[in-house]
Amino acid sequence: LVGVGTAIADNPILNCRLPGLANRSPVRVVLDTSARLPLDGRLVSTARDVPVWVLVSAQADPDRVSALSAAGCTVVRLATPVDGRIDPHAAMRALGQRGLTRLLVEGGATVANALLESDLADEVIISRGDMIVGEGGIPPFAGRGLEALCETGRYAVQTTVPVGSDTMTRYLRRMD
Repeated sequence: LVGVGTAIADNPILNCRLPGLANRSPVRVVLDTSARLPLDGRLVSTARDVPVWVLVSAQADPDRVSALSAAGCTVVRLATPVDGRIDPHAAMRALGQRGLTRLLVEGGATVANALLESDLADEVIISRGDMIVGEGGIPPFAGRGLEALCETGRYAVQTTVPVGSDTMTRYLRRMD
């Protein structure tokens, strides 16, 4: 799952490219309130090969919704959001009703933060490089961030392991 901002900025394909495992590619999900997902992007252009579900607001432009559908995307309309963004709980309910009960969220800071703030993430894995690249880089979470949520007791570090020169930290939501 990615937000449309990440889909526009990175033009990801989000499929499995390991030899012999292409048929194991997951359903690719994009949160896209206004149906802005580029029709010429890699997600839409491969939607007939690997499913792409685009979650949009009920207020999304009908022509854009039709174009995404015509390109092979499954468009799921959700109630119009109050704050201009799709309600994370409504999005998760819609995915669950369609059989998706586990998600890999590759982000964007806005989506990651919305799921954390809504208490919808059971597990968070963060890979950190050993250097900061570029001035004004994009943080992994908008808003308070995971460390602040750990301070509240909602998440706890499960493991931290080195991966080459990077570090991978796994956080689990406390169930108590």
